[in-house]
Amino acid sequence: MFCFLVRFRGLMAASVLASFVAFVAAGSALAAEWQSAEEIKAALIGTGSKFKGFSQGTSWSEEYLPDGTIKGWWGNEAYRGKWSFKGDVMCFDYKGTEDDGCWHLAIKGDKVFWWKEDGTPDGDGQFVEK
Repeated sequence: MFCFLVRFRGLMAASVLASFVAFVAAGSALAAEWQSAEEIKAALIGTGSKFKGFSQGTSWSEEYLPDGTIKGWWGNEAYRGKWSFKGDVMCFDYKGTEDDGCWHLAIKGDKVFWWKEDGTPDGDGQFVEK
């Protein structure tokens, strides 16, 4: 029985490793296609669409207004923030929370993929109509 469990764990580890490698490879391919600030603005800013995601067991959504304001919802709780650009990197200021920072974005259809400034993949989300 012990040999079976060791072999099963080995197969599970190999499966998890293969999934991770596939995720990183897909992220690296998309990283080569990061959007410019102008492309991001055209897709996200003032379009009337919301961007949604799921984090820490809670759904969230944000709308990016032309004046640099972020209207957001964490579950049913509303919040506000500010967006800006540093070159082609989009930055978010949520009034001193740990979620402040800047990210590279790649937009594919209705999906947006995020990378930290150091190029580490950091998640994705989806556009939804207002």
